[in-house]
Amino acid sequence: MSNPLIPATPYHEKYSSKTTRHSLSAICKERTGHKPYPWQLDCAEAFVLGIDCIVLAGTGFGKTLPFTIPSLLYLDKITIIISPLNALEEDQAGLKAAVVNHETFDSKLLQELKEMSYQVIFTSPEMALKNSQLNSLLATPAYHKCMLSIVVDEAHCISQWGGNF
Repeated sequence: MSNPLIPATPYHEKYSSKTTRHSLSAICKERTGHKPYPWQLDCAEAFVLGIDCIVLAGTGFGKTLPFTIPSLLYLDKITIIISPLNALEEDQAGLKAAVVNHETFDSKLLQELKEMSYQVIFTSPEMALKNSQLNSLLATPAYHKCMLSIVVDEAHCISQWGGNF
């Protein structure tokens, strides 16, 4: 699926930060009704460029938006968000999102994940580490080809998740 708002790829000689930021801001406003803050655009552009990004902000400041805005542009890409929180926003405005945890995971959801029916997958560290079906699926070349980003939410908890994470 193509989107006319998608800017030239970051590695293309015609890449423009201004165009990318405009596209990200426009699609966010169109789909969510909100204009992103400059720091949210900074982070969203970093994701588009494949640059690692750390966001430090309090609860309710909109930390999820920067790593979901690019999914509004790149409809054929998948963002995986690993979070220790079971109840993240299930309805990301304008996105097909799935919450994958021990309570929601079943054969129907697994099939939908195999069919890449979702743009954003919220999952827990336990599912990412211990569920062999999900782990195997996410490790496939098909998923790697379609991945826009992998986000670790609440990263300050990584040490509590264990050395295997």
